[in-house]
Amino acid sequence: MYIFDENFEIRDKESFLEFLRMLKNDNINNLIQWENKTIIDYLDAIISWLEDSDGYYLNMHESIPKDINWEFIAVLFYVGKIYE
Repeated sequence: MYIFDENFEIRDKESFLEFLRMLKNDNINNLIQWENKTIIDYLDAIISWLEDSDGYYLNMHESIPKDINWEFIAVLFYVGKIYE
């Protein structure tokens, strides 16, 4: 399944976890299709996309919250460094 299939919605913790597992499996099984293969390249791509994405959230599906909790997203990325 394509990760951003039109039928897949991230609506809660469980669907977000499913998305992360699919992303991980996609990396394992389809690394050749990934533009950013290292963690450095991956983080750089996220930074670049976020800097360029100002209008993106305004055009997203109505069920996506407009007020994103940026601190929580930062914690998610940070714990990947330290959590066992």
